Amino acid sequence: MKSRSYLGCLILAGAVLSSADAYATTESGACSVSGVAFDSSTRLVVDCSKTHYYGFDKNWKGCTQTASMDVLKTWESMAVTAMLSGKKLKIGWDTQGGSGCGATGARAISHIWLVQ
Repeated sequence: MKSRSYLGCLILAGAVLSSADAYATTESGACSVSGVAFDSSTRLVVDCSKTHYYGFDKNWKGCTQTASMDVLKTWESMAVTAMLSGKKLKIGWDTQGGSGCGATGARAISHIWLVQ
């Protein structure tokens, strides 16, 4: 029984950490989610306390803070869970010097935590 819960923790940690690169990230304070969407370019958009955060898939040219589609779907699920349950998120993000990921200064998501 312990091995199953340990394996579950490892899988969850892998989903959280798999998109982390060597970039310095900033973490938001606990924020309230008011919207979650994928736009037409397969970019995840999370509106958290009136700030937009973006999850970019690996096909974005010139974008170094990217994640696999599986990780983006996990982040989407966590954001929707927070929105529907009234819980908050902490979102790690990086602007990467304002280049490469869509709009200049776009907050590219590096990790998401669901918090109380």
